[in-house]
Amino acid sequence: MASGTVTFLGLCVGAAAAIHPAAYARAAPIASATLLVNDAANFVALLDENNVTVRFGPPEYADLNITKAFVVTCVFPFNPGPFTYAVRIDNRYDTIPADVIEYKYYDPTYIKLEINAQYLTNTIGAADLRGHKLRIEFYPDR
Repeated sequence: MASGTVTFLGLCVGAAAAIHPAAYARAAPIASATLLVNDAANFVALLDENNVTVRFGPPEYADLNITKAFVVTCVFPFNPGPFTYAVRIDNRYDTIPADVIEYKYYDPTYIKLEINAQYLTNTIGAADLRGHKLRIEFYPDR
């Protein structure tokens, strides 16, 4: 009985994947940027931009210098329409949070993000001496 149920479930999942293969595929980003971040040296450098211009800004508040957060302004050369974003660290599976500081509905080509460098390491109170590749990706909103 259990093997019949597993077989039926496998047929249903296979049929769903055949009917809607796009539901299981990952969309390609419409824009991306790659940064090199070294938390110990308070160093951020731009490595690559694709369909977006990236500028670094000062922290919005003085206490962000203590928490080692940095601000990234992203400007698209086109109107991307509704989009979502993801910030990945070192590989495509590890995401970290980024807060939207400023976004203008009347100008969707502009977004300002705040990224906290404390999320770059799993240790507390210890300096992370290695550099991390931080990738900001923008995806079309479905």
